[in-house]
Amino acid sequence: MRLRRGANDQPRAASIAAMAFACLLLACATAPAASAAPAGTASTTAFVQQPRPFGYVLGDTLTQRILLRPAGSEFQPESLPPAERAGLWFARRSSKIEKAEDDRRWLVIDYQLVNAPQTLITVNLPAVTLKSKAGTEWVVPPWPISVAPLTPRSAFATGGLQELRPDHPAPMLPTTMLRRQLEIWVIALAVTVVIWLGWWVVRALRAAAKSPWVDVDLVRINPIGAHMDADPDVVIGVLKEMKAAGKGIIGMKILGQGALRNRQDEALKFALGLNLLDAFTIGAESISEQSDLLRRISAVA
Repeated sequence: MRLRRGANDQPRAASIAAMAFACLLLACATAPAASAAPAGTASTTAFVQQPRPFGYVLGDTLTQRILLRPAGSEFQPESLPPAERAGLWFARRSSKIEKAEDDRRWLVIDYQLVNAPQTLITVNLPAVTLKSKAGTEWVVPPWPISVAPLTPRSAFATGGLQELRPDHPAPMLPTTMLRRQLEIWVIALAVTVVIWLGWWVVRALRAAAKSPWVDVDLVRINPIGAHMDADPDVVIGVLKEMKAAGKGIIGMKILGQGALRNRQDEALKFALGLNLLDAFTIGAESISEQSDLLRRISAVA
């Protein structure tokens, strides 16, 4: 039996051809896309178990798991991603390799959210490039997640829902012991400084007594040690050294810069009784006060 081609066979053939072309396009569109890499490189997209993409706030942690043995091939990273700040929103806390029960090895990377937005936004976990000891590269693509603010920009202004503030006041630390220790250390420091200054001044005084260049020394001396370089006994010993070296000695602060104003006779008698001073100076505020000092000196002498 011979089939005859009718007049309507040509449109039917064209329809079949169009359907075949559409199926071909659909097959191309749904086929898995191969990873494109530049010539001369061995870069591919890693198989990653990503964290959930929603429901994060400041301080939350996220974990990425990268399979290191896909399709039977072993990937040995040359180095693990370091723990560091990873962009504006994340800090990479740690990177480690874990072995699952099925003997598959996973690279586990932990991130922490370190910033808070003012409104609900989407941010990306940063991309990571891993290099193997064999020279190949794996790329972990960025992963978008949603991050919520800690509080709305405008407060509710209802009851206790006011502007952002601490949930409780900062505790007051006891400071009594700290203040006491501070006082002790300040006093100890002051005593040390005074002792050091006294040693330094007496050292300069002794150096003046032994120096052949010095002919006349001006030395502060009074019975109570007021405004002196050291105690009266120490200074008197240095005065004897100066006298033995043949130096002239002029006494100063005989009245202790006013501390012995009401004990003038005692101070004058002390200075003149040393038999070490060739002269001494005393400041007077008036002519009458100076005349009184001269009278007292004559009486003591």
